[in-house]
Amino acid sequence: MIIHSFSIAYFAVEDRLLLQAKGGSSNQNFWVTRRATGMLSHAIQSLLAEIYKLSGVKKEHLPFAQSFGQDHASATHAPFADQLDNPASTPLLLFRVDYGAVDTDRGRLVLLDESGNGQEFQLNTEMLHAISNLLAQQSVIAEWSLLLPPTATVSNQPRSESVLH
Repeated sequence: MIIHSFSIAYFAVEDRLLLQAKGGSSNQNFWVTRRATGMLSHAIQSLLAEIYKLSGVKKEHLPFAQSFGQDHASATHAPFADQLDNPASTPLLLFRVDYGAVDTDRGRLVLLDESGNGQEFQLNTEMLHAISNLLAQQSVIAEWSLLLPPTATVSNQPRSESVLH
């Protein structure tokens, strides 16, 4: 699926995040629980580490590369508060995340429900960092005390929704 934008918003009634991946004429929606948020964030950070290693970044420089990527993504992908669509179909409940580096700038992220239904996304490092930031922002809004990556830039002014274009 070719992605044009990702949206992530916290729904207090469900105590879950709604992640929407929008591409062309199709959208894929996932409910993301508190546990799954931590799992997804860990998978993204591990995937970024794999990609940076393929790029030739030395192990001792990985934290600097990831911190720079997070900061750059925060500066270039501002959230917009009015662009979350109502899901046309029932969102899948995120159960498992698979991932792997594709090349020196892209990774494969596969989001699956309990039945193994889901979607594969190929995302560049900038988009991966931006999604990581959106997860961190929304987990603060949800008041989930998660240990997300320390490099994630989280605004003190929580927004009700975050969108990445």
